[in-house]
Amino acid sequence: MTAPGWYNEGKKLEEGKVYRFRFVKTTLLSDGQDYMVFEDPYAIRHLIPFDFYRPYGLQPDSEVRCLVDRINCTGRVFLEPQHPHYTAGEVYNFRIVETITTTGEELTDRLMVSDVFGNKIEVTVPESDFIDKSSSELKCVVVKIRKGVPELRPDAACTRPELPGVKGL
Repeated sequence: MTAPGWYNEGKKLEEGKVYRFRFVKTTLLSDGQDYMVFEDPYAIRHLIPFDFYRPYGLQPDSEVRCLVDRINCTGRVFLEPQHPHYTAGEVYNFRIVETITTTGEELTDRLMVSDVFGNKIEVTVPESDFIDKSSSELKCVVVKIRKGVPELRPDAACTRPELPGVKGL
């Protein structure tokens, strides 16, 4: 959280860009939650809920790269600290924890995978995509990271190849 953009004399952070912030301290607010106080390059302070990023091992008085995820209509800035293990757009193996098959309009598999911190993440795999049921891992692309948890989609390399002369398998 921060003051609206007009408060910082025209020095504005831009949505979608990564900046270096200084992690000043943690503080407990009246809502009973711990927050990290980050200072941007323009010396404006921002609050980020600490619980989402506790596994990152961030320490006060350190530099943290953050993505300006969005800026809402009141000027509130939402930051996403850089994940220590994952980068958006990259492919990683995730441990499969559970497989749930659903039927309906289209048969889909929903897989529950686990990241390096033990967060369980649901990944939907359409019937048209190939999944090696004997595998204990699934290759996924990290689409983005939100509140410290990667948003995933199966890697395109897992897609079932179309057989020559056969359509709609």
